[in-house]
Amino acid sequence: MYYGCDSGTDSVCDNETLFFYIGQLGYGTTVSSTYFNTSAANQAKQNQGLVYGYWFLLGPDSDPDYNGTSSEAYAWGQKQAHIAYNAWFNNPYVTQWTLFGDVEITSTSETNGWGTSTALNQKVWEGFYNQLSSEGLIPGVYSGPTLWQSIMGSGYNLNGVTPLWTSEPQESCGICPSNMANAQGFGNESPSVWQYNISNTCSVDLDCSSSLPS
Repeated sequence: MYYGCDSGTDSVCDNETLFFYIGQLGYGTTVSSTYFNTSAANQAKQNQGLVYGYWFLLGPDSDPDYNGTSSEAYAWGQKQAHIAYNAWFNNPYVTQWTLFGDVEITSTSETNGWGTSTALNQKVWEGFYNQLSSEGLIPGVYSGPTLWQSIMGSGYNLNGVTPLWTSEPQESCGICPSNMANAQGFGNESPSVWQYNISNTCSVDLDCSSSLPS
């Protein structure tokens, strides 16, 4: 098992090596290093050099040019992907080609632009995915089965080659998983990375993997 962390965290399970780190490069059309921990990135680079980026993807309702069409939702995803690519390219710490799109609803009051039209939500994701691919990156996705279904709708599947970073379920704080058996995939795919502790419940964002993506 490989152990790592993400966002603002720079630690791992007790007595384990920080093998990989996943830091936020921005959100929507804004480049931001607020949730990119350079200490964690440096630790990971000193070990095996596995540093990933993720982009907080915003849904169609956050698009300033929103007009309710599928083509505009797709273009909104493309626009975010292009800026995410530039942020990845200009980040001196990131070493890996997989860039995860963070697809989630933060709370009942903060939907992050994901609307009630699952068809439009899907188009944003597809625009993001295809644009990142065209720019030479490997598009991954961060979400969980409950989140993914609520945003994308029941039965919306990925293409079979998308690296998955799942947030479900959550382990008890202080538990260090010895395998990925409890990690839950979504979109008809199995997870590559499992965020088994989240900072809003355990004060840290901790992750593990048995087979990390490129």
